[in-house]
Amino acid sequence: MAFLRSDVINIKLIETAVKVHENTKYVEIDSISTDNYEEGILCEIVELTVQAKVRRKEKTYKWIIKMASGFDSIAKSGEIIGMWPREVKVHQILFPYFQGIGRLNSDLLLPQHQNLIHHDLTKQRECLILSDLTQNGFSKACFPLELDSVLLAIEWLARFHALGYSYARSGQDTYWLRDEVPFAGKSYKNLFLDLTILGSVDDTSVQKEYASRLENLFSSQAYADICKTTFGPRNRFFCTTCHGRPTVANIMEWRASQEEAPLESILTNYTETRLCQPAIDIAILLYTSTQKSLRKGHLTTILKSYHKELEDNLLGLGFELDTYPYAQLVEDYQDAVVPAVGVAVNILPGLLGTGEDIDELDSVPAIGVVDGSVGRLIMEMAEELKELGKI
Repeated sequence: MAFLRSDVINIKLIETAVKVHENTKYVEIDSISTDNYEEGILCEIVELTVQAKVRRKEKTYKWIIKMASGFDSIAKSGEIIGMWPREVKVHQILFPYFQGIGRLNSDLLLPQHQNLIHHDLTKQRECLILSDLTQNGFSKACFPLELDSVLLAIEWLARFHALGYSYARSGQDTYWLRDEVPFAGKSYKNLFLDLTILGSVDDTSVQKEYASRLENLFSSQAYADICKTTFGPRNRFFCTTCHGRPTVANIMEWRASQEEAPLESILTNYTETRLCQPAIDIAILLYTSTQKSLRKGHLTTILKSYHKELEDNLLGLGFELDTYPYAQLVEDYQDAVVPAVGVAVNILPGLLGTGEDIDELDSVPAIGVVDGSVGRLIMEMAEELKELGKI
């Protein structure tokens, strides 16, 4: 047993999960073990193996348990953004809606997802027990994503967005999908110091100027306003249910063999699913999970592939051609670049295992200390923003 948080993972929780999963009260837990501890965004994730007797028959379950951080300040941040009840609602409301649409349209390919086995929303001990996609042959994607991986993730997002648009237009409650973006503009302190403290960038006037511009941008009220607009719902133009955090850390891929390119992708972690314009998902995916050369060389291909898949799915759902014109997608992507870079600067150190995502003094996401590779990625993004006239 590599890791066991007894305040969360205990016999009572696991016994209840198995009873609910098997729909029986005749359950005896024989053993609980964990492996492969991982720090996620505002949470902790471990693999869970349960051996039990169900109706006197021995069974083994391999699940994933995602739980609130053991650090109070981090757990509080998750509480502020409402990540736990939101993901539960995605599983209990949104995915069943998708499945209902799928039963009515057998030609429609639904976006695959993890299954929610059980959940507990007790304050600061929140946890979700989820199916383990590695049991179906999937493995985690690796940074940086290559074009084939990006296009598969884009395909998943397009299907999710199309069905999410149907949900948003169905008259059902969407209030729970509204994101108030409480941390926008409250992060990115001393960015240049963070980038140089481990020698990530040279102390040159150009790089110092880039870091200063990023710091000023991301701590400004204007940036907070841009985030609230981009991550929030809108009325005049296409607005749909978006994944919210489509990063390489949340992508699982299936390959016929390890030597071959991936053939299928699933995006996991729906703690930040929100109602907004869809290009923000594309921009976050590209800026958190790819390198500058891929973004510059293949952006048009990526946007056109996404738009074709989205349009095909919208037509299959009965919506009109050009429900979301390509020109609007391009404009939305341009608007999404700055907030997406903000997300990338904030989380890349944690995603790549080179720093911390949380400033415990302020209980808000922060850049942390990064190593040279992350520092160079951030400087490349600053160069892109400069080329686009954003800073």
